[in-house]
This record gives sequence, structure tokens and C-alpha cells, in this order.
Amino acid sequence: MASERIWTAALLVIGDEILSGRTQDKNISQVGLWLNLQGIRLAEVRVVPDVTAAIVEAVNTLRARNDYLFTTGGIGPTHDDITVDAISEADAVVFATPVYRGSMTGALKNLLDQLPVTSLQGKVVGLVAMGASDHHYLGAERHLRDVLAFFGAVVAPVAVYLNSADFSEGVLGDRGSQALDELLEGGEIAGSRALDQLSVGIHAAGLPTL
Repeated sequence: MASERIWTAALLVIGDEILSGRTQDKNISQVGLWLNLQGIRLAEVRVVPDVTAAIVEAVNTLRARNDYLFTTGGIGPTHDDITVDAISEADAVVFATPVYRGSMTGALKNLLDQLPVTSLQGKVVGLVAMGASDHHYLGAERHLRDVLAFFGAVVAPVAVYLNSADFSEGVLGDRGSQALDELLEGGEIAGSRALDQLSVGIHAAGLPTL
């Protein structure tokens, strides 16, 4: 008889204040208890400072050897919040949001309100929305495209909408996986076209190229 699979998760805690002892973490026990109720084992926890390189390394390591990765800290109205800087440095960005009252969540809108316009200008952006059903499936995408057009972002032509039927026991199925692959491919195409258009504009203006 085959043994039942054990799903694992990792928790990444981000914050200088945690490492310095100024703030006591209360999320590890709460996340561990919640995951246990879902039948998921919290396999490891890592605490990193508010340093982009350290966060990226930890995310890539933990997500490679666990089924799920959760993060706490690192985002918020604090003096050492690096969310905006990390987005500004990224080559491409994917914004994902549950559909809430027919649109994006307030948390995502608050993040967009804090971003300098230049942080997304000419940057390839992918869109993912999720909901229990297909009701309002275009709501978040429509609003996000309007906002990102203001930023001058290059939004991938293909957006992804996932509903509860795309998941089985918390695992994304083939249709959803294929949709996300198409999103990444669409982002690459959008980025390539944007570079081509930029090149044409530079030559038309008679500007020197590097």
C-alpha cells in the first residue's frame, strides 16, 4: 500500500527588527498551527534581514524544496521596507490578486499607490487573478490594465484567471499550469515587441544607440 504523501511548506520571516530582537515574531506558531489543520507540515523556517539579495536567495532555495512557501514581514509602512526598491530593480513583475468586490484587493492598490511611476515604466508585467468562480473574472484585470497603463508598463497580452476548479487538494492542475506558462511566454513577446518599438523610435528620432 502506497504511503500518503506529506505536503511541506516553508516560512520566510523578513525583518531586521526580528533579527535584532526588537520585535518578537508571533507568526511562526500561528502559521504552523494553521498549516497543520490543512494537512501541511511546516518543514522549515528562515529569518532574513531587509536585504533584497538575501530575500531572493532564501525564496529560491525554500521554494525549490517545498510544496509551498509563505512569507511574513518585509512589507509595510516602515522605514526599512524594501518592497518598492525590489520591484524597481526587477526585470519583470507579476501582480497576482484575489478578486474582491469585482476588482483587485485594497492591499495591492495600496502597493501600487506607493510605487514611483518610473519603477514600472517600460517594464514587462504579468497579471494573475483568482476567484472561487468565473464571476467578475475580468474585473481585476480590467482595472489593473488601466492603472499599469498610467505607469507606462508593458503588460503581457495574456492574463491568467484561476478558479477553484483549477486546484485539487491545493495543487494547481494542468490547465492552470498551462495558463501560467502562456503568461510567461506572452510577457517575453510583449517585452521583445517593446524593445523593437523603442529601437524604431530611437532611429526615427536620429538618436545614437549604444
